[in-house]
Amino acid sequence: MGVRVTGTEPPGQEVGDRLELGRDLGDVVDAHGPPQARERGNGKVNAMSSPGVLAGMQIVEVSAFVAAPFAGMILAQLGAELIRVDPVGGGIDHHRWPVTPDGKSLYWAGLNKGKHSMAVDVRSEEGRDLIRRLVTAPGENRGIVITNLAPRWLDYESLRELRPDLIMVALSGNPDGSAAVDYTVNAATGYPEVTGGDGPVNH
Repeated sequence: MGVRVTGTEPPGQEVGDRLELGRDLGDVVDAHGPPQARERGNGKVNAMSSPGVLAGMQIVEVSAFVAAPFAGMILAQLGAELIRVDPVGGGIDHHRWPVTPDGKSLYWAGLNKGKHSMAVDVRSEEGRDLIRRLVTAPGENRGIVITNLAPRWLDYESLRELRPDLIMVALSGNPDGSAAVDYTVNAATGYPEVTGGDGPVNH
């Protein structure tokens, strides 16, 4: 199975190298960092950028839409190395509007700037194991994952068995697992009816 690691391009595009599962995960990440990160690694700090307060920290993001991608973007802006993992061909949000004339999502690009993108076959056990190994990779300032999807195969207890000092931030909506965003919360509380007109409204 191959893995594609890119910059901020939507997953599934022919960008980056094809990487084999057997390759060291540290090499996968380090070889594809942004230019300024590679320059810092060689002792050459770009004059236009400086290390943030989270420089040296590696965080894996398994996400879609708003909550976790936005949190990951902020952490990346603070200097952390963010690795966003998506299914091969792109996650459920990488075509979300607004889009450019050639179909590229401005929304996706805005929330995922400054991150690495890793496309993995998450339906295969081999792909899932790769992600688990990436999340629990040894080393200081690693073992951190943020998600608002929390698939069953990426649960805290099983990851903690692989890395006891794991830090996992799982953002969820309602207790039953259903979505809790403005479209659903506003409708559930009746707020659109109070502020809207006679016809159907969603805000």
